[in-house]
Amino acid sequence: MIAQTFVYTGEWPTTYRVVTLFGKVLLCYRQVTRSRGAPLKGRWGFTDGISIVSNTKTMEIALVDDEEVMKLGSSAHDAAFPEIPLLQFDIARDIETGMLFVLECHPWEKFWPFAHGQSIRAQQQNEVDFDNQFGAMERAGAAIADRAMTLLA
Repeated sequence: MIAQTFVYTGEWPTTYRVVTLFGKVLLCYRQVTRSRGAPLKGRWGFTDGISIVSNTKTMEIALVDDEEVMKLGSSAHDAAFPEIPLLQFDIARDIETGMLFVLECHPWEKFWPFAHGQSIRAQQQNEVDFDNQFGAMERAGAAIADRAMTLLA
């Protein structure tokens, strides 16, 4: 493919962020930006002032328990970067086809994503609690223990 396929996520740019530790999902949320430009009324309805970026300082965050999105994040981690412990994936769903696409993958090497300044601000602004969505600390402990057992076997 020479150019990336355009993924139409709806009138407002929408993506999902999935945080995984050794392929286990610790966090999954939807991010939408409605404050930048006009809505994109259809797949090809581009005019001046249209933005397709969902990850902005003014994005709205909602915790979601979307099995398809989380499964894609987990399997992408296992398939592409199993040696990197902590990853976050940006995933988009085409609103017309339902197809999911991994847009980006970011390693978290220097800070814990639940306690980073940007994460804390995002949680406060959106009144969400990343730690308690799925019991992230308990899941992290279990993922680390599972990984240790695998390495010892």
